[in-house]
Amino acid sequence: MMPEPKPKAPKATSQPKGPRTEPLYVDLVPSTAWHANLRSVLTGAEWERVKAKSFAASNNLCQACGGQGKRHPVECHERWHYDIQTRIQKFVKTVSLCPMCHKATHIGFTSTLGDRMVQFAKWHLARVNGWEAWMVEAHIEVAFEDWGRRSAGPWILDANGLMGFVDLGTKTIAKLMNPN
Repeated sequence: MMPEPKPKAPKATSQPKGPRTEPLYVDLVPSTAWHANLRSVLTGAEWERVKAKSFAASNNLCQACGGQGKRHPVECHERWHYDIQTRIQKFVKTVSLCPMCHKATHIGFTSTLGDRMVQFAKWHLARVNGWEAWMVEAHIEVAFEDWGRRSAGPWILDANGLMGFVDLGTKTIAKLMNPN
């Protein structure tokens, strides 16, 4: 029986076209905060405005690698700060990530897409950060340890940082002011 061929590293999504203004790291959403995000608070039209503003600010380029995806240039990623003492999940900002950077960032979710996609995401994380394979594995291990601690209890969503970023309706503003 012939050995199974090893997957080849994917071609880069594109050569960097812009500056790398954001770090690329694994950012796992606690299981107790899944689906607690901007899209759960905003209307569809408001979310589209958030994405449009984020994409325009990055010139439709990935802020982590400077490239773009093939099917669509970038995706809108939400950055959150998780305060383990207060259990507050606080919105920090949005960043534009190419699809591959986004898959690397959410490698836990990416694992549901299969081993091959996880290997591509790890390869991309290594390439963008200039890391060796062992560094990627160590980084992912620490990220999953953080995820385990963060997933131990519920979170209070604080998306007030979105106020003033785009025009929001009165119902959305009321939700942001009273998250419980």
